[in-house]
Amino acid sequence: MIPTVLFILQRSGGYLAGAKVDWISQHVVFPEYFRELFYKTGNIFPQFAAEIGGGQNIYNYAYYGLCNPLYWIAYLLPFVNMTDYVQVLSLLSGMADGVLCYLWLGRHYDKKYSFFGALVLVLALPVTYHSSAQIMFVNYIPFLILAFIGYDRYCRTSKYGLLTGSIVMMILISFYFAVGGLAALCLYAASGWRKEQASSLGVFVKCVWHQFYPMILGGFLSMFYLVPVFFAMMQGRSGGAATAMKKLLVPDVSLHKFLYSPYGLGVGCMAVIAVCTSVFYKKCREKWLGMMLAVVVIFPLFVWVLNGGLYVRDKALIPLIPLVCYLSAGFFQRIGEKNMRGMTVLSGTVLGALVLCLGAGDVAAGERLVLYTELVVCGAALFISLKGRAARNASALVMTVIMAAGCLVQFSEMKDGLVTEDFAGELNHAQTARTVERILEEDDSLYRMEVRGDDEYNKANQNRVLAAGQNLTTSYSSVNNAFYHSFRNELGLSKSTRNNLMEDTVDNPVFLRFMGVKYLVGQTDTGGYEKEGSVYKNGQAAPMFYLTGQTITEKQFESLSWPQKQLTLLENAVAGDEDGELVARLEPVSLVYAGDDEEQKITVDSKETVTKTIPLSQAASQDTYLFLSFSIHNLDKKKDVSVTVNGQKNKLSGAGRVYYNANEVFHYTCAVPAGTEEITIEYGAGHYEISNIQCFFGREDGEKQAGLYRDILDMSLEKRGDGYEGTAHALSDGWLITSIPYDKGFHIYIDGKETESRRVNKAFLGAQVTEGRHEVRIVYEAPGWKLGLLVSGIAGAVLLADWVRKRRKKYANADFKI
Repeated sequence: MIPTVLFILQRSGGYLAGAKVDWISQHVVFPEYFRELFYKTGNIFPQFAAEIGGGQNIYNYAYYGLCNPLYWIAYLLPFVNMTDYVQVLSLLSGMADGVLCYLWLGRHYDKKYSFFGALVLVLALPVTYHSSAQIMFVNYIPFLILAFIGYDRYCRTSKYGLLTGSIVMMILISFYFAVGGLAALCLYAASGWRKEQASSLGVFVKCVWHQFYPMILGGFLSMFYLVPVFFAMMQGRSGGAATAMKKLLVPDVSLHKFLYSPYGLGVGCMAVIAVCTSVFYKKCREKWLGMMLAVVVIFPLFVWVLNGGLYVRDKALIPLIPLVCYLSAGFFQRIGEKNMRGMTVLSGTVLGALVLCLGAGDVAAGERLVLYTELVVCGAALFISLKGRAARNASALVMTVIMAAGCLVQFSEMKDGLVTEDFAGELNHAQTARTVERILEEDDSLYRMEVRGDDEYNKANQNRVLAAGQNLTTSYSSVNNAFYHSFRNELGLSKSTRNNLMEDTVDNPVFLRFMGVKYLVGQTDTGGYEKEGSVYKNGQAAPMFYLTGQTITEKQFESLSWPQKQLTLLENAVAGDEDGELVARLEPVSLVYAGDDEEQKITVDSKETVTKTIPLSQAASQDTYLFLSFSIHNLDKKKDVSVTVNGQKNKLSGAGRVYYNANEVFHYTCAVPAGTEEITIEYGAGHYEISNIQCFFGREDGEKQAGLYRDILDMSLEKRGDGYEGTAHALSDGWLITSIPYDKGFHIYIDGKETESRRVNKAFLGAQVTEGRHEVRIVYEAPGWKLGLLVSGIAGAVLLADWVRKRRKKYANADFKI
């Protein structure tokens, strides 16, 4: 009932049970994209995401449910909107958490206390919060608990099917948190270790192998998925941070690691006291489990390991919550049955209070007051439980009330962060989807097309493909193509969001032209596009595949300034080792600030956005591009800074943001018509300084630009969606140039013979081509895919052989009677 009530509270008032940022732009969009890709190609294990981020390894998006079997069920339900499906799935997952946890604990404790132990899980802030936020943080928990049940079953019967299968499901659903899930299983298994199992080295090794090999087998069965995921992360993971080893060994008892945050354990004070009290038990399973759990939680080294060595973030502790539930149920039963001395409870309470108070030093005064109040109430409840025969469950009841109150406070605070039904309808507007489909039907060549709206709309739309074949330049994922990500930064594209992982929607007319964005649907004021109804078309957008001999070297390209690089890409391909012709066509222009000094330093200190019209030192003599850049020094580092020029927005995130975007130099590229004498600048609220202002007019050479695309390839996407095929007619020896981000997984076949793939234009796929007509085939194979499939195949063979062995042994020992 609890997940149902919380779900109704979320949906009330015209909201969805999903958050505005990641939920609507990733957790719903990617499963829908995987489903549509399956419908288009019939390939349930695709290798390549052609439509997103210019075209990338699909395992860059594996975190969002690529091989989640629960999403495969949705493939059978094309009439069900994925937004609705994900909400219902999260609701059912929350229900399963409580029921399964109750069943698991019921095998160890009385039903009454198992019920209260299960409430610790159901009411934990990460579980209630992330059911509608970062759903991968919690959607694996039902299978984690099934793994605990499977382990208990394995210990009783030696049957490990449930254990191994649950581990496979947990990994496929959320590989990142499966690390913590496996750690929780290992702690649970190790806590039940018996002294006789270590009587000798041989017995010890045999017992360890027998105890853990079903878990190992589950991991190896998942290698078809984990190996390509690992290779993808090695090539394109962003957002990690180096951590000094000394810091990893210093205990950390930060309050939000335990309480009041959905990015830690998020349990109540009573549950923390239960864990601390278990340390003082006589030798038993709960004592060893409590001690090991405390060490893992307190020392950052273990948190760093659970995060895959990327950083130290307490979110990795979420899979350990079931162990807290186990210790809490035992704690409540010992109190209820008077099997625990008062001194033991007092010691655990003092230790728990000491840990929490030490960790509260850096939190706000109001939060400390809440903590102290909760500790007093918990202490009083424990005293009543020990002394009052009629109130032995006071501690469990108080814990339930406090955690329920915390959930309600959290829900009231996150309500404004939920997606409204109106906004979700706008994102999935049927008319917009029909417009995209119509364009794709009328123009069957390869190009890119993006849908535009306001800032909130664009941020939610970065991964949204409304129809198969709608290729995007944008991507928002924890893993991206590293070459493409660096290229966007090197080119000086505007950064309109605070998150460094977002490859934002941009209005840069040079970049859109270079990337072959032929159509824009919806709101836009980007230069170079002509309006045709609700669609904007750029007839000069670059082809996605072409042949050219008009090249410069990478060394030449790197010597250029950021505006020169943009113009050069419209005239030359960066490929080969022979220097090409470079012509600088930038005309310096100044911004005229009345009353400012010669250095043109501007200090902004405002609580609201200020819009100004700034004259230029000279008017544009022809239709041209305006290139503007300046440095930003944020004087209030806790807050974001944004400046918008002619509708193009740049943002510098506050220093404390998780994915700090480091956008300390704002770049703008605007198409301006002849006669332009001024620009419009919107200074966002904040306290910051602008300096080192540089401004230029610039234009590409039309003749050179036309010569660059002398031979356009006739290419199309392969039926399985993992590459392209078509024909090329080269008038002379030259280069095959694409705007597909380069990746080691690409294989290029020309006339059936594999040709070395090369990185061109700094970040894109290319190859050398000889004169003549050629059949071209480009195939993508995710690095590590075959290796992972081989390992999973071997693990499957071992599993089958073990099953056959057990069956033969069973029938060999059977007593048949005639």
